[in-house]
Amino acid sequence: MRKKLGCLHAHHSNIEYIEQAFQNIENVELVHFVDPGLIQQVSKGADGLAFKVKEQLKWMESCNMDAI
Repeated sequence: MRKKLGCLHAHHSNIEYIEQAFQNIENVELVHFVDPGLIQQVSKGADGLAFKVKEQLKWMESCNMDAI
């Protein structure tokens, strides 16, 4: 059975790197989540970033990922 691995990216151009890294791994489906706004949150400091990352992880978890 294939496992779903959720990958969070700050830019869509990063997807290719993860796809290449997992190209020889069987039974893993990569599900990509992209949020360019994540970089904007970094500029707000640690509090803004921590909130945004927690929000994203909850969203990914709700999509029935086997791992994030």
